[in-house]
Amino acid sequence: GLDCTVEGETTAEAMAKGPGLYKYAQIPNQYNTNVSIAAHRDLYGCEFLELDQLGPGDEILLRYMGQEFRYQWTESFVVDPTDWDPIRTTADRRVTLTTCDPIGTDLNRLIAVGTLVEIKDIDE
Repeated sequence: GLDCTVEGETTAEAMAKGPGLYKYAQIPNQYNTNVSIAAHRDLYGCEFLELDQLGPGDEILLRYMGQEFRYQWTESFVVDPTDWDPIRTTADRRVTLTTCDPIGTDLNRLIAVGTLVEIKDIDE
């Protein structure tokens, strides 16, 4: 699992500490959310190093405020780094993970999306 250490921060300094929730992203327990998280593939913790390997049958788990949010991978794609559409608020509950592509460059952004399938209470 990943610890999203910095809420509302995707600056270089913040992401050196771990994955960051985009500044205007929603949190998992809000309705019709797009929980958008950015992390590195090649620096610091390399949290999203293998993000390109997500595919059918894979799950993405987020833990937040005593609950576990289980998402089912739905798609991955690459966008221009100035394309903010993937992290905008959506009509469905999803998680959007973003990172650099190709590894070690800022030429594009790799996007992986999962759709919410279950929420359960957990003991933290």
